[in-house]
Amino acid sequence: MRLHYYLLHDIELVQQRDKQELQAHLERGNHKLALQDVKLLGAQVQALRALRVPENCFTNSSGVLMS
Repeated sequence: MRLHYYLLHDIELVQQRDKQELQAHLERGNHKLALQDVKLLGAQVQALRALRVPENCFTNSSGVLMS
């Protein structure tokens, strides 16, 4: 759901969120970083846009998702 939320917004917003996420990890980890703990969404959003994935494909009404 979070990925879909950021897919609907401007890429600068996603990049700002990624910067804040990375800075918070660095502060908590005493400037050490465990890459498996960092969840950056900017590259994922850009990949979905490059693949021209429709913004509504993640909704129940799209018919793509099944319960």
